Amino acid sequence: MKSVILGFCASLLFVQASFGQLTEKQILDLIAKDGIAVARTRLQRAAWQYPNSPAVAYFSAVLEEDGSLAYGRYQKVVARFKSSNYAARALYRMAQYNFARGNYFTARKQFLNLKQLFPTSALSETAEYYATKCLFAAGKVDSARAELVILAREARSQLIINLAREDLEVLQQKKDVGMTSREIAAPLAPGTVAAEIYSVLIGSYSERGNAESQKQYFALMGFPVEVEEVYKKKRTDYLVLIGRFKSKAEAERFGAAFKSRFGLKYRIVNVSAQMP
Repeated sequence: MKSVILGFCASLLFVQASFGQLTEKQILDLIAKDGIAVARTRLQRAAWQYPNSPAVAYFSAVLEEDGSLAYGRYQKVVARFKSSNYAARALYRMAQYNFARGNYFTARKQFLNLKQLFPTSALSETAEYYATKCLFAAGKVDSARAELVILAREARSQLIINLAREDLEVLQQKKDVGMTSREIAAPLAPGTVAAEIYSVLIGSYSERGNAESQKQYFALMGFPVEVEEVYKKKRTDYLVLIGRFKSKAEAERFGAAFKSRFGLKYRIVNVSAQMP
């Protein structure tokens, strides 16, 4: 992981009494400037002072660059701090890891466990949505469609409702042109590029660390966030982009829902030229 933690007082961040004083965003905003080695040193010091802190255990996993080792640490957070919000975040990270590796049914089980064990978590509905995406990725298109219909009707988050509706629209469009369930679920072949691809730009920074900080914050909530480098007039800007959409209208709907939820300005950008 390339993000790093800004210097701060360990007693302020990790003491049990401080949990109610610092939000996840405030903690992640501190992830920016110091070197990774410095961050780990401070984390080790905090672990010595507060061995029973779920925050220390969780961020130790976040700072681990080896995916398999980080996964093991997340498992320990879930097992040891079952009643902590950090357990929900750790379980979400574990599900993301399995999804990225193509272990869709394992990832789905973990997403659904999060929904069941932590129903009031901010990640709960996002986990439910991605549990449905696991079905889709595994080729269970009809089952995925049925769950998307329920989400579009019953989800509390307008963002999740919009995402579910957009997915249903895409599924229907593919079905209308005669595609089979297998064809619908199949990913694009290597090198295949859609004619137009759009993304939602939510931040532009001259320092990569600031862009990575914003990426980390929204990635924890399950959003597909990327940081792209753009060279212009002898300077480099780091753009924070969410999602890839096949039409500008889809990207606009997502951006409007995103702004309504988080109050952030956004801009729709065509990223087709940047596609591999």
